[in-house]
Amino acid sequence: MSLFSRDIAAVLVIAMVAGVGGTFLSEGSQHFVAQIMILGMFASAFDLAYGRTGIFSIGHAAFFGGGAYAYALLSLKAGLGFFPSLAGAILIGGALATLFGLLAIRATGIYFALSTLAMGQLFSVLVEIKFRGLSGGADGIAGVPRPDFFGLDFGVTRNYLWLICIAFAIVLTLLAMIRRSPYGQTLLAVRENPVRAEQLGYSVHFYRVTAFAISGAFSGLAGALFGSLTMFVGPDMLRWMNSGDVLIMTILGGPGSLLGPLLGVAIFETAREVISRYTQHWLGFVGALFIVVTLFAPTGLVGLWSTLRRAVSSRRAARPTSSDRQ
Repeated sequence: MSLFSRDIAAVLVIAMVAGVGGTFLSEGSQHFVAQIMILGMFASAFDLAYGRTGIFSIGHAAFFGGGAYAYALLSLKAGLGFFPSLAGAILIGGALATLFGLLAIRATGIYFALSTLAMGQLFSVLVEIKFRGLSGGADGIAGVPRPDFFGLDFGVTRNYLWLICIAFAIVLTLLAMIRRSPYGQTLLAVRENPVRAEQLGYSVHFYRVTAFAISGAFSGLAGALFGSLTMFVGPDMLRWMNSGDVLIMTILGGPGSLLGPLLGVAIFETAREVISRYTQHWLGFVGALFIVVTLFAPTGLVGLWSTLRRAVSSRRAARPTSSDRQ
C-alpha cells in the first residue's frame, strides 16, 4: 500500500472512530472531540503552507477568525443557509490569505512571519474596533446557528460531531490529494530549494501565494465550523496567540506530514483540558514537551515514530541468520 493510500485510510478510520466513539461519550466529551477534529483541520491547513511549502506564518488566526465571522454574519445578518455561509467563510479565508501573501510574499523567513503577524493584528483591531457595529466589538457575536437540514437536529452535539467528522474526512482527503498532485510536489521543491525551482521555470512567488491562499481557505472553513460548534464568535479567535498555538501543535505532531498536526492538536488540547484542572500552569508542560521535541525529534512525534520504526527494521535486517552463522 502506498503512503497516499495509507494516509487516506488513516483519515477515514480516525473520522469513523471519532464519530462512533463519540456516540458513547457524554455531551461535554463529544464537544471536546469535535473541537479536536476542527482544530486538526486548521492545523493541517496551516501545515500546507508551513510544512509543505516552507512559509513561516504567524497570521493564520486572521483566516480562522475571519472565516468564523463571515459564517456568523452571513447566517445571522444575511439569513443564508449553512452551506452558502460556509462557502462565504472559505472565500473570506482564502481572500485574506491571498491579500496577506501578495503583500508579504517577497519577504522570507522571520521577516515574512513578522509581516503576517502585523497584518493579522491590524485585521483583529479593525474587526474589534472599526467594524464593531457588525462584529459586536469585544462582546463578539452570540447565537451563531448550527446547520439544519435533512430533518436532523444538529443542536444535538452527537449529530453535529458526525457532520464535523465528515468534513474532517473530506478536508484531509483533499489536502492529501493536493500534496500528492504535481502541484503539491512543486510546493515541496519550492520549500527545499526555491532558487533551483525558479531556475527550472517555476514561479516561486505564484506557488507560495496560491499555497497560502489554499491554506487560508481551509482555515476559514475550520473557523466557521468552530464558531458554529461553540455558537459564538469573538475577537479572541483573531488573536496572534492562536497562530502561535497552531504552530506549536504542528511542530509537536510533525510538520510536513498529513496526520502529524492532528496528533499535535490532540496532545495540546488534552493537556489544556486535563492538566488545567490541577494547575493553571498547564502551558509549562506543553512548553517542556515542545523543547524536548524540537531538540530530539525535529521532525515531530510522527517523524520520531517513523525513525524508530526504520531503525528497528534495519536492526532486524542486520541480524545474522542461521545460515550466516554456519
